[in-house]
Amino acid sequence: MIFEQVCEELKKSTGEELKQVLVFDHEAKEVDCGARLAEFEGDDANEVYERLKDRVDDNVQLAFHCTGIIVGESASQWDLLRWAQTHGINYGLDTEDLVRELEKVDAKYGIKLIRVDRDQVHFRLKELPEELDVFIDHLCRFCPDLLAQMYHDPEVLKKEIRETKTVPLWWD
Repeated sequence: MIFEQVCEELKKSTGEELKQVLVFDHEAKEVDCGARLAEFEGDDANEVYERLKDRVDDNVQLAFHCTGIIVGESASQWDLLRWAQTHGINYGLDTEDLVRELEKVDAKYGIKLIRVDRDQVHFRLKELPEELDVFIDHLCRFCPDLLAQMYHDPEVLKKEIRETKTVPLWWD
């Protein structure tokens, strides 16, 4: 599905117009980045995301965002982070810092972004790391709140990653 078809499908699913996604430019002015946001009630976004995720063209990026789904035209999934303006500002990390680090993880294991918000990103691993303890240690240095605020126990996190191949990162 091309971008316009995905937008139309999201519009049908919500019954409402999609919202523009505004980002700050280099002069701190809000500008339309071209991405769109469909807002959902309850868990409706899950069903719609599952229905669409494997049908979008390679140059269409789709992910959960807050209470909805963000979609935009780009060959790079990293633009999802830029559109959501995801950062770890409490740890001195801006969006491009996150992009650079996640590109390294992607190069080693392959990842697919599935959720992007202002201070969090979730991704699915295409390959599980052989040394999961080393991988988790690396993630915790990059995102200290992973254990400090979210899991508290590395064994619980390891089990979650092993079972779901999903990694949630949150910079509180």
